[in-house]
Amino acid sequence: MAAPFIFREDTLRDQVVFITGGATGLGYAMAERMARCGAHLVLASRNVDRCTAAATALSEQFGIRAVASQLDVRDSASVAAAFQDATGALGPVDILVNNAAGNFYFPTAELSDGQWNAVLGIDLFGTFNCSRAAFGHLKDRGGVIINISATLQYTGWPGMAPASAAKAGIDALTKTTALEWGR
Repeated sequence: MAAPFIFREDTLRDQVVFITGGATGLGYAMAERMARCGAHLVLASRNVDRCTAAATALSEQFGIRAVASQLDVRDSASVAAAFQDATGALGPVDILVNNAAGNFYFPTAELSDGQWNAVLGIDLFGTFNCSRAAFGHLKDRGGVIINISATLQYTGWPGMAPASAAKAGIDALTKTTALEWGR
């Protein structure tokens, strides 16, 4: 049985929500809920085809505007361009959801530089790049940044060193930007 929907369906009416990793999994579930609340959506990831299909489905289902945006969260220029495109397509961004993540199980002693950098690049650097790019769009609007983290960083998790380190960094980044940028 599905959980009851507890929000008014106009809670986010006409707000623009930018979701990294928004075409699948948790990102898509959040996009669906926000669309149901009246938000217009930017679904962003490296796989623009997946984002386009998800944006089309949500537009048709909820009667909102949704667009796909191709970006690599590890590349600040790609992120800045995606925010400019989003603003051009839907207007100023009101909410950023930093959901994009990369992860895999691998013994810490055997991690390559590339494996370590890939996970930290997507999770931590991506959260930073998107937050920094969004700040200019959000600051005058009273916008919101939602960073998706985890709990594995609190106790550690065998085979998950990069993700644990990245999520700890996201938690620290969230606290710091809240103090710097919050009301």
